[in-house]
Parts: sequence; structure tokens; C-alpha cells
Amino acid sequence: RVDKPIKTPMKAGNANTVDDLENPSLRHRVASKGSATTTAITTRRRIERKLRPKRRKKRKEGEVVRLAIFLLLVGTALLVLYIITDNNSSNIEKTQEMTPLAMNTSSAIITPSTQVTHILHTRFMQFQSHLPHLSTSRYLLFKTVCFSTVSAQTTSNFLWIIRTDPNLDDVVKQQMVDLLKPYPNFYLVGSNQNFMAEESSGGWRGGIIGHDLLELEAQGLIYTGDMSLLHHAVKNELNRIVLETRLDADDGFHQSYMEYIQSRALELFLPSSSSSSNDL
Repeated sequence: RVDKPIKTPMKAGNANTVDDLENPSLRHRVASKGSATTTAITTRRRIERKLRPKRRKKRKEGEVVRLAIFLLLVGTALLVLYIITDNNSSNIEKTQEMTPLAMNTSSAIITPSTQVTHILHTRFMQFQSHLPHLSTSRYLLFKTVCFSTVSAQTTSNFLWIIRTDPNLDDVVKQQMVDLLKPYPNFYLVGSNQNFMAEESSGGWRGGIIGHDLLELEAQGLIYTGDMSLLHHAVKNELNRIVLETRLDADDGFHQSYMEYIQSRALELFLPSSSSSSNDL
């Protein structure tokens, strides 16, 4: 009896039996298929290596384009900010020319018949004299927002006390002096003292702030303002309605704010029958 060969399934190529593996053409086909797979992988890796520098170049080009767009946006924003600041500066100069207060007529500000002493407090760069670049930026912000609204008030019956670091950058200090000098009731004071705050109590009523200012005047630390107006306000701090307002150096308020507050104070604190009286 002749036994038939047992067919054993094979995984490689198209050879399914042992006899098939003995066929040279099938063995060549199996070997060729494995070699083709290896060749394809090798070829793909070579292509990837060739494309890698191009991909890096495109990635860098994309980063450069994104950076250019970012710089363009920043430049545009700075240009718009410059235009707005320049326009505000022009408006401030026009306001200074039109405002009677700039003529330094102290008699038009506080007179013996004045019934209200209104003090406006502002702090500018206190304890920050070691930051000259920041002080320059803060000055531009102060000039554009804070100063422009205070100088445009509909009443001049108030004293503006601006306290700054005595060692403030000389350039910025001179800019502040030049800006405030035309206004006799605007006082730039070299002091890091901060009244009406947690670290230092006291106000205008009671004389603490007034006497502190007189001491600073003696030390030559009040750079602008009419001293006679200041002395008059200190002398009469018990005989007038005293109002104190705080305004940050980067804030502003409506042009009739000070006048409105004073008129409301007169309505609340002075009886109508004695509205013309000077003593409270």
C-alpha cells in the first residue's frame, strides 16, 4: 500500500504542502515576497529621511509667518495707542489755553467768602523711585486720564495734593512740574506719607495733613502751587465745610464732579437761613 503524502498548511507565500516547498519556483516566490516587504519598508524610511528636512523647513517658515503676524498686530496696536495719546495731548493743550484757571489768578479760586474747603488727594509712584521706566509710563497715563479730567473741572474751588516719591526720576519730576505749574491750586508734593489710609490716620480736619504740608514746604518739598492758598485753607480748616476726595493717578471723573459734590454738601450741611454765613 502506498500512502499519500500528508498536506501540511504553510504560512509563507503560496506554498501549502511540503511538496510545494520542494518546487524551486515556489521557494523563489516565497523568498521574493519577504524581500519585497523589507524593500518597501526600507524605501519608505529613505523617503521619510529625505522629506524630514523639508518638513522642518516648512515648520520654521510657519513659525516665522506666525511671528510676523504677531509683530504686525502689536505694531498696529501701538500705533493706535500713540494716535489716541497724541490726540488727547492736543485736547489737553487746548483745555489749558481755554481754562481761566491756567492764568494763575488765585483770587478766583478760594476767597474769604468760600464756604467749602475741598481737598483732592492723589498718590503717584510712592516708594517706586527705583523704577524710572515705570514712572515714565505712569506719567503718560496720569497726563492722559487723570490730569485731563481734573484740569477740566467746572469749578476751581479745590486743592489738589499729589504726593510722589521725593526721589522720583528727575526727568519725570520736571515733566510733572511743567504740567501742573500753570494751576495755582495743584500741588506736587515730595512725600511718601499716605494719610487717610491704614498706615497713617488723620485728615484735613484736625490739621494733621495741613501742618504736614507746611513742614514739607519748609523743607522745599512742595514743587508747585500757590502757597497763600494752602495757608488760607490750613488756617480755616475748622471754619469751613471740609470735603476730602481720593483719586488714583490712573483714574478720572466727570468734569462737573467736584462742583456737584460741593453743592450737595452745602445743601446737606448748611441751613437755608444761613447759607450766606462763613462760620459753621
